[in-house]
Amino acid sequence: CMKPSPGPSAAPDTPSSVRCLLDLPPECLALVLASLAVRDVLAAAATCPALKVAADDPILWRNLLWQVWIATAARGAEKADFAARLLRYQQASSMRAGVGPDSTGAAVEAELPERPSEARPLPLSQWLRSYDAPDAALAGVWRQRLMWSGSTDQCHGDTVGCACVHGSPTPQPFGSGRVVYYEVRVLSQGEHGFIAVGWSPEGFPSKNKQPGWVRHTYGYHGDDGHVYSSFGYGRRFGAPFGTGRTVGTGLVLPPPGAPPDRCHGAIFFTVDGELCGAPFPSVPAPTLLRPAVGVHSVGEQVELHFGDGAASVAEASPPRRPSPFAFDLAEYCAREGGAVRAPAAAAGRARDREAAQSSHPRLQASLEQMLPWVLHEVLQLAFLQEPPEGDDYHELQRFARSHHPLSLHPSWGVPTLDELQPEQLQQLCKQLLTRFAQRHALEDYDGAAPSDEESDDEEDGQ
Repeated sequence: CMKPSPGPSAAPDTPSSVRCLLDLPPECLALVLASLAVRDVLAAAATCPALKVAADDPILWRNLLWQVWIATAARGAEKADFAARLLRYQQASSMRAGVGPDSTGAAVEAELPERPSEARPLPLSQWLRSYDAPDAALAGVWRQRLMWSGSTDQCHGDTVGCACVHGSPTPQPFGSGRVVYYEVRVLSQGEHGFIAVGWSPEGFPSKNKQPGWVRHTYGYHGDDGHVYSSFGYGRRFGAPFGTGRTVGTGLVLPPPGAPPDRCHGAIFFTVDGELCGAPFPSVPAPTLLRPAVGVHSVGEQVELHFGDGAASVAEASPPRRPSPFAFDLAEYCAREGGAVRAPAAAAGRARDREAAQSSHPRLQASLEQMLPWVLHEVLQLAFLQEPPEGDDYHELQRFARSHHPLSLHPSWGVPTLDELQPEQLQQLCKQLLTRFAQRHALEDYDGAAPSDEESDDEEDGQ
């Protein structure tokens, strides 16, 4: 930044002449600094007063705030908001999964560490092993890997290797900053692919169950592609996933200060960077949920991914929006404003069923109030006037098989459940749903927020 000695061809030494970087007006100097890495901008500000003035220019940080985080801030607060989002990104990238809190309580420092995932792994259950592996594509970043530690004859019952993040998860800093998001890369699906990606309250992993099997937990399961919530029977959602797939899930938190009747969240899922949809559009007490992953058969191994760390943002030149995930979360937040929508195909099927006339609308409406959410689709299929075909017929068959012996009473006219005509299968499912509703009429599957006194006697996936 030193001024050169005037040569034979040097311009006249007048106030309007620009012979070095420091001769530029502060606003022009700020534009030059905008092409440097954020870390270099802060370092340059410490060298001389002129650069410090340019590095503190609100326009510089307003542009960086939008360029990197797709966000805006109050006038004069742009630099502070950028720094707060950078720290939040570091905290999100450093999240760890386990059964409970680490006794050492490792904290995230404000400085930019060389290794974003420096926090020690949380304690694990006997059914889970965890270790760190360096990210080959990004220097200084280590990923947490989870493996099931049981044997072939133990992959039944409450032997799930489940881990969740301890403490309140940090939302990603893009846009409104209300989306908690992470991805799981399936390194090996093992013997059965009993892998679940989802959300649960803190302390749930100690139950050794899959996310989605019990109340106030939510999961997308790889072995069947179904989503589960509060119940051991899954609802159709997407394709099964296994080795080589990357499954992501996001929790959209309510706006700060939202009234109690609007404090619900929403959960969406992605696969290999594509949005699959939001099977849980209204989640009670979302701030009590934590990222949770379950594995349950020999050879299953997954890698958790919460972000690339603040260093990847601070060292990028020119500054650019971080893209740590297979799914473009930043673009999604900018386009959708944090909202989530069901996939078009699923939404179309739901509209078609709602438009179809029910054979017994009052009975169907009454049962819907008593049945868990995951059975509402089966209920709609059972009460359609038109006999179900194709996938809908097989969905009713799946439900009937899970709640009724394969052999039938002679009064049905056929020996086995698989030989029932569509109308007969609908009738059988109506009977099963009615019995189920009567047994569980006093249980509130979609009710209040989870509590420490919640019973362990929930329906599971056995």
